[in-house]
Amino acid sequence: MKKTIISIFALALASSSYAQNVSTQSTSLDINSILKQGVNTSSVPTTTSNHTFGNKFINSEVEKTVNQSVDINAIMNSNTLALADRGGSDIGGGNLYSSIIAWCDSSSIILEEAKEEALELWGYSNDKVGAIKSFYFGLIAALRSIPAGGINFNNSITYKAISRGIGLSQVLGVPAIIKGQGRQTSDKDLDEIISFLNFYYDLVERISQNLDKRLYAPFYVRSVCTDCTGIPDINTLDLERELVKYTTSQIAEWRTHFIKSRSTSEGYYPTISVVKTLNGLAYLSVESANDLEMSLFNKVYACQAKKLRRLAVKVQHFVTGRMNDSLDAIKLNKFTIKIDEIIKDIKDRDCF
Repeated sequence: MKKTIISIFALALASSSYAQNVSTQSTSLDINSILKQGVNTSSVPTTTSNHTFGNKFINSEVEKTVNQSVDINAIMNSNTLALADRGGSDIGGGNLYSSIIAWCDSSSIILEEAKEEALELWGYSNDKVGAIKSFYFGLIAALRSIPAGGINFNNSITYKAISRGIGLSQVLGVPAIIKGQGRQTSDKDLDEIISFLNFYYDLVERISQNLDKRLYAPFYVRSVCTDCTGIPDINTLDLERELVKYTTSQIAEWRTHFIKSRSTSEGYYPTISVVKTLNGLAYLSVESANDLEMSLFNKVYACQAKKLRRLAVKVQHFVTGRMNDSLDAIKLNKFTIKIDEIIKDIKDRDCF
C-alpha cells in the first residue's frame, strides 16, 4: 500500500510539472498577459495581527506596489514539491500533520475575516470596489500566511484552491479594478465578480474542512512519514469522491455563474465580458484536467482530461485571434455546450 501511495504522488508531481507546461505553452491562455496586471504580493503581511483587508490596509500596504507585476504560475510553483522526495527518520508524521491542520485553520480565519469585511463593504456601504479588494487581498494574505520552517504546503488542496482563486480574480480583471479602473466596470459586473468571489470563498472553506483536514492531509502525510503514529487512516474512495466533486464544482460554477441561457431563444449569453468569461473557462479547463490526472482513477478520466485541454486550446485560439464580436455568440454557444458535455461525462463516469 505504501508503494502504491508513493507512486500516486510521483504521478501527481509529474502531472504538476506537465500542467505548468500546458498552462503556459499549449493553451497560451493569454493568461500571462492578463495576470501581469496584478500586484506584488510581497507587500501583504504574513500574519493576521493588526490585519485590515479594506481600504486602509490596501492604501498603506499594497497600492504602492500595485503597478508591479506578478505571475500566478510563480505563486503556485514558488516552492518545489519536495516532501515526497524526502526520507529518513527526520520526517515526523505528527509534526507534519499538525502543521498542515494548523495552517488550514489559520488561513480559514484570514479568509473568514476578509469575507466578512467584503460583505459589509458591499452590503452596508455599497463600496463594491472595496469589497473586491478585501476578497482579493484576503486570498493573497491567506496564501502568504504559510509559516516558515521548511514544511512545504504546496501539496495542500487548500493551497492550490487559494492560488487558483487568485488566478481567477486576475482573469476577472480585479487588479485593474484595484488600480482605480473600477469606474470603467459596470455596477452589474462588479456585483457579478463579488458574487462569484463570495461563492469561491465558501468553496475554499469546504475544501479546507472536508477535503484537506479530514482526508487529504492524513493521506498525504502517511505517504511520506516514517513514524505515522497518530495519523488517521482514511478511506481513499472518500478522498477521490471529494477531489472529483471539487474538480467539477469549480468549473461548473464558473460556467453557470457567468454563462446564462437565453430566455427568449436558444443559446447562451455571458454575464460579464465574453473575453473574461472564456479566459476563465480556458484557465479552469486546464486546472480541472490537472486535477483529474492526479486522481487515483486517472485512467478512467483520461478522456475527459484530454477533452478539457483541447477545449482550453480552442478557446484561447479564438480569444487571441478575435478581431471583433461577430462570432462571440456562436463560439460561446459552442464552448458552453462542450463544457456541459464534459462535466456530465465526468459525473456519469463516477467510480463510486
